[in-house]
Amino acid sequence: MSSANASPRHLVLNHARRLVAANQQSESSATGIISEGYQFPALDPGQVQIYSFFEPRLQAGVYTILATQDISATVNPPTDPIPQIQNTQTFEVVSPCYHIPSNAVCSTFPPQGYGAEVETLPHVVLKDPHLPWERAASAKNSSDKNRVPWLALLLFTDDELRLDPSDLAGGSGSIFDSITTTPGVKLPLKQSPTLSVSLPLSAIGTIEKNNVTTPINPKDTNTEDQTKAMDVIFLKPALFNELFREYDQTGTATEIDKQKTCDVSRYKYLSHVRLINTEGMAEASSQGESSGLYSIVVCHRTGPLTNTQPVPVYAHLVSIEGVEAIPYPVADSRFVALASLYSWSYSCLPADSFNLYTAMRHLGDTMQMLRAPDNLLASMEVSTAPAAASSVAARLRDGYTLCRYRVQTGEVTTAITRGALSPTVIPRKGLMDITYSAAWQLGKTLALADQAFCGALSRLRSTVEKIALDKAKADELVKYKAYLTREKAIEALLPLIEGLNGLSQPSAKGTGPGGSVNMVDRFKSTSPKTDAIDLSFNNPSIRRGFMKHAGSLVTKLAGSSSDIDSQVYNELNTAYSTDWAVVLSWVLDRMFLSNIPAQYLIADPSYLPPESFRFFHIDANWIDALVDGALSIGNQLYQDEDVIRIYIKTAINSYITDDIKDLGRPPQIPSFGFFMRSDIVSKFPDLKVTAKFENSDDNRVNILRHENIANGVMLCLFDRSPVDDSRGCLKSLKFTQPPHQQSFACSTTLNETSIMISYRKMYSKYAADEALGELQQPAIWHNPPSSGDPPGPVFVWGQSGEIRTLIPRSLAQNVYDALVAKMKSQERTELFTETKPTSAMMGVHLNSSTYILNVGYGVVAATPYDTKGDASTTIQDRTLMTFMPPTTELAKDPPKESNPAVNPKSNTQVVPTPTPENRGAVRNQSMPPPSNFHPLIPLKQRDQKSLNDSIDNFQPMPPADAGQTISQPPSYLFDVYTVTDLTTKKDKIKAGDLISTVPMNTGLYHDLVFRVTLATKNLHADYRIKEFRVIIQQGDVADSTKGTYLTKDYKGPGPVMLNNLRFNVLAEYTTEGDMVLRVVPRSMDPTGVPFGNVANATFILGLVNINSYDTDKTCVVSFRINVWSSEGDTWYGTNLPVAMNSAPPATVKSK
Repeated sequence: MSSANASPRHLVLNHARRLVAANQQSESSATGIISEGYQFPALDPGQVQIYSFFEPRLQAGVYTILATQDISATVNPPTDPIPQIQNTQTFEVVSPCYHIPSNAVCSTFPPQGYGAEVETLPHVVLKDPHLPWERAASAKNSSDKNRVPWLALLLFTDDELRLDPSDLAGGSGSIFDSITTTPGVKLPLKQSPTLSVSLPLSAIGTIEKNNVTTPINPKDTNTEDQTKAMDVIFLKPALFNELFREYDQTGTATEIDKQKTCDVSRYKYLSHVRLINTEGMAEASSQGESSGLYSIVVCHRTGPLTNTQPVPVYAHLVSIEGVEAIPYPVADSRFVALASLYSWSYSCLPADSFNLYTAMRHLGDTMQMLRAPDNLLASMEVSTAPAAASSVAARLRDGYTLCRYRVQTGEVTTAITRGALSPTVIPRKGLMDITYSAAWQLGKTLALADQAFCGALSRLRSTVEKIALDKAKADELVKYKAYLTREKAIEALLPLIEGLNGLSQPSAKGTGPGGSVNMVDRFKSTSPKTDAIDLSFNNPSIRRGFMKHAGSLVTKLAGSSSDIDSQVYNELNTAYSTDWAVVLSWVLDRMFLSNIPAQYLIADPSYLPPESFRFFHIDANWIDALVDGALSIGNQLYQDEDVIRIYIKTAINSYITDDIKDLGRPPQIPSFGFFMRSDIVSKFPDLKVTAKFENSDDNRVNILRHENIANGVMLCLFDRSPVDDSRGCLKSLKFTQPPHQQSFACSTTLNETSIMISYRKMYSKYAADEALGELQQPAIWHNPPSSGDPPGPVFVWGQSGEIRTLIPRSLAQNVYDALVAKMKSQERTELFTETKPTSAMMGVHLNSSTYILNVGYGVVAATPYDTKGDASTTIQDRTLMTFMPPTTELAKDPPKESNPAVNPKSNTQVVPTPTPENRGAVRNQSMPPPSNFHPLIPLKQRDQKSLNDSIDNFQPMPPADAGQTISQPPSYLFDVYTVTDLTTKKDKIKAGDLISTVPMNTGLYHDLVFRVTLATKNLHADYRIKEFRVIIQQGDVADSTKGTYLTKDYKGPGPVMLNNLRFNVLAEYTTEGDMVLRVVPRSMDPTGVPFGNVANATFILGLVNINSYDTDKTCVVSFRINVWSSEGDTWYGTNLPVAMNSAPPATVKSK
């Protein structure tokens, strides 16, 4: 996976920044990286430079600085010599010893859990180019181009590392005997999945006493914590001796009695450093650098040679520091303990198993658009298929899939939907469907989940709302001359002072209105009385002013404070508003498909099966809906059209369409891409991708996003597609192994009887590949050796294939001699100037063959099924759709010279603000009836019989006690009360105590609540509810034909459901004048709704005029329920007595 801190747009941003920096400098800024004070050269894409080692200036250890100072005097020198001043300072260079940082490993090959052929030499790539040489592993380092690293990669099988349970138990005679005295150690010990044992450093001294040899120094307290656990592997001495045996350059092993100590010199050929250009790589480029330095440690041992089934093997990166001091051979110890710093396992495959060539070839054959498999679509569209199948196939071809969908009425059905990625180009019509509704909701959900984005957007909205509304109010006040600027206010001071001075002067006409001499009238105004100016947001003039100022404010906030020529913040200049920078970055990240859940990208798992290659177009409508949903949060002003959101989208469009200074083009927004799902991506996380376009001479970056979004899944995005003729088509793609993650192999072929090695051409400086022609024919060595073998063995099989190691020094000398001989024969010695074999040369030679997958494009569908003839082969721009809301204009502008509130000819209606005196006279307009109100209408003739049946022919409501069986229909509790009685606890009323009470003689209209709740739940699921009915007898108080009536004639707003929106409640009446409240499902299913979805069907009947009797009465409200079962419909019901009690008189407390 890519770096968690890297922006999904880092490829685009880094490319633009490099171009801007280059344009602002007199010379190109393309320079290589600097490390340890060394300037590495800048490489072109596809190039790699290999170094034998990269040793730090100081290796780990204790150093002493000696400083001396000589003092001399040129004038009047002293007779005695001035003594030399010396000072010393000791310091320690610290580096990992028995642990390496958790993020030190970049990648391994083969990856954990995967398989590889027997010729494969596993390797590990380290992010730190110095790490293998930070500590000294050998005191015999020469001045040539090789250095012995302190890290070595070794490979083992299960039987070579697994310990006997008796040893792990720590009993008497085991290697862990008496280890229980060590703090932090508990028996029995356990081996890890890679067969290492976790031990503290302090325990090493204990196992050394139990016949175990180790280079680990338990007394080394300067580098490691004694109690910190470390991983240790235990090798058998015979294998350890073979791994550290000395061989000369001819492949001859030193006699055992002549080799005094273990030899580590072979490992200097197995580590090297690679400088690469990271362009086109998913993970290496995420650090923002165009170049990368990596150190690589290669194993020289292979897996078993005779296996017929995959065999697990274990790779361990071990420390060989101190091994050189161990006497050779190790014979008297049971085990040799080595510190393991990193480990993983993989499977060694038998011959003719997985190989990269076959995998890449198969991957190219699976190329198609992101949708259902083409063979499935072809089978659905055959001529004999029904029309429905062909129609479904057409929708599948457009990338749609079937999904579970719950409609507003609560029913579960099937819908077709699609994600953000489409196999076709979708025109932008502004239409809505389930796909875009889901995108809108997702955008809002993602926005709410991002605290930083929520805060930034809310602050941005608040700033715009406050300033724009204040300016709009100021404009309104200025228009009616009710607001003076500071300059106008100062100008008005002079006549004001003159008027004040004139108040005390006598006047023939007096000072009051009409020349009155009464001083009481001197402050009365003769101007006509004006009404208050409407400064609310409901004023159309305020709204128009707000929209005008909001647009200019958003434009200002979306600008740059550092770039005078550029009015738009483009992430390469300084933002005027940091909140805008956060909002813009978040929206652009979503346009690059960042943090969008996988199910919204890949609508169905069958669209991206294992080992497949799928292309797609990015639906601009889907992205538009997602961004619109995200920008909808924080709206506290608008209920209909969100003007600020529209202006924010307009500002984002300005960013997308405006050219960037120094680039001469707008920013790049993706519109096309592909998924690659394959084990190749897992094995080579930095799989290099090269895109070729028709117009490749511009300054645009080719790949906009390149990321491994999951294990084995690669995502690449482009701003051009194969059908985009306007900006240069995407012509082809090329995939190849990255230079730092190419696999290594000991030979071309290897088995238990022979090894064949091919030679590679290589040069000390750059030269055309054809300069030397064929280097040398492959060489074959046999086991046991034969007379025709080349001189000097290069591989050790062992007696029964137990050793399986290369002889690095002999192989390096053999390759070096072949190269030198070829150069001399071609008289091209200047191309290879090395004087000795080096690890860089071995790094090139051991490289496995590199394969390249070239992908060209055929016909790519550009027109979807439902828009034939509407789409074009030119990709449209990626801007966001904006629709400005309609504005309310006045029929006639008010005269500028007068206030329209006192102008009788004005067409503007000014509503006065209510005052305490006239507040009771100002009444709001009557509220419209609710949307679900139905005027009381007679029942249809065919429903009249159903009503009679429900009244007369019904069965008693089933019991609600615990003894009910699942064979009985559901039972419901029914209750009636007013809204004022909601504080009464109604949940614990039993079925036999349903005696409801309503007040009368209050002089008020009441809202009656009809509570319908399920009393039994564990019933048979086949029962369904078709309808609830409540029958209320209506009549006058004086009429006692049918007894007591709840109300005379209902004329209120109608009933409303309270919580269960799966139902509608309708008010109707019979020919006899009785009111019927019918609670019917919204569902069109004739059998109704499963009772499990109807736990509550409570509704309210508003503004009921309850009849007033002289004494308390009891009326009857009938409740019926129509239950469907496999045996047919059945009406159940009960008649509920409702007590009509006189309300107590209201009391008024005096203050």
